[in-house]
Amino acid sequence: MTKAEEVEVFRRRLHQSFPPEPFFGDVTSLCECDECVALRLNLPGKRWDEVPPEFIDFNSGSLPLLLPDALAEFLPAYLIRSMETLDQDCVVAEFTMYFVCPGNEEEGWDEERVAGLVSLFDLEQRKAIADYMRAIVGRSDLRHWHANTEFGLRCWRPK
Repeated sequence: MTKAEEVEVFRRRLHQSFPPEPFFGDVTSLCECDECVALRLNLPGKRWDEVPPEFIDFNSGSLPLLLPDALAEFLPAYLIRSMETLDQDCVVAEFTMYFVCPGNEEEGWDEERVAGLVSLFDLEQRKAIADYMRAIVGRSDLRHWHANTEFGLRCWRPK
């Protein structure tokens, strides 16, 4: 399967697991930092599949700023952009991976934080997120992320 085909299969998987609907809830806290302001100005009323890739690229480190409901709605936009840019010099995949699989072998894995994050998603959504991690584990050129994804799979894989 080509990379483009793999991305398209994953996009369909995300559409099934995260049916796109306009989001009208609160996106971030009332923080006035540039990132929170950009999220509040650009995400309300949008579906996750309507968020421009350039917005995700520019706001690649913003996942931790999203409130839980907004995170559950917009994480797929970051996941698909991560898949699209795995072969590029783009930090979206790196920030997304470290957000869903925080920690490292030297300092330890943040299992408590991941458990709280996992609880925001239903079974089908967790399966889709696990598919993202399996795609990374399946690539030898991404072995520097394998420890994170293997940890993540233990947490995100549905029981």
